[in-house]
Parts: sequence; C-alpha cells; structure tokens
Amino acid sequence: MASPAQIAANRRNALRSTGPRTAIGKARSQSNALKHGLRAPLDRNASIVEAVEALTTDIARLEKKPREVVRPIAEQQIKINRVQQTRVEIINRYIERLARDDPEGLNSQARIAVATAAAIPEIAPLADYERRELSRHRKEVLRAFEKE
Repeated sequence: MASPAQIAANRRNALRSTGPRTAIGKARSQSNALKHGLRAPLDRNASIVEAVEALTTDIARLEKKPREVVRPIAEQQIKINRVQQTRVEIINRYIERLARDDPEGLNSQARIAVATAAAIPEIAPLADYERRELSRHRKEVLRAFEKE
C-alpha cells in the first residue's frame, strides 16, 4: 500500500501530466484509437451487421434460445473474428511484400516465417485486444445461458 507521502507525490505528478500540448502532438494522439478500426461500433458497417444477424440466427436456432439472449454472443464472436482476420491480412501483406522484393530467394514456408516475424510489431497489439474480447465473450456466453 502506498504511503501518504507517495500518494501526495503521485497527485503532484499527475497535475503535470496533461497529455499532448502541441497541435502536432494532439493530432498524433487523436489517431491512436483508429490504428486498426477494431474498436469501431459494429453497426457502422452493413456487412458486419449482416454477419452478426446471421450468426445470431444460427446460434439461436442451435441453442434454442431467444435471439435477444444470444445476440451479445454473436457480436463478441464477430469482434474476435475481425481481430483474427486483421492479423491474417497484416501477415499476408508482409508475405506479398517479401514475394515482390525477393521472388526467387525464399521457399513459401520460409517466406511465411520471415513475414510473420517481420509483422510481429504490428500484430502484437492485436493479441491484447483479442484477449480482452475473448474474456468479454466468455462472460457474455455465461450470462446468456444463465438467463435461460
């Protein structure tokens, strides 16, 4: 537990932490949440809405549960699928770049391995996001089946 002196020091330091102050810093920080678009609401994209509805229908039919009960499960699963698809797209982009830059140098397995290693800095943040979504997904599944 923090001492009163440490708490006071933390509060003083927090007063100086005001975020970006320059126009460039503010502009840069505004795009932090838009790096991959995975946090955007699902209802902004018609194809995603259709996918949620289709999955909701399938789950409701298989589990014999009302649609409104299983819809959160379908939404969370679609979010997880989007994270996984984004990861695949990033790795494929690196594979294509390697194939273009060195068409004869590597066999396909080596190209995939090198591309995946090169993509790690870009795909690593997706792991945290996917872990959070999986946790939410488990909670939604439990809630849905406790309701019935």
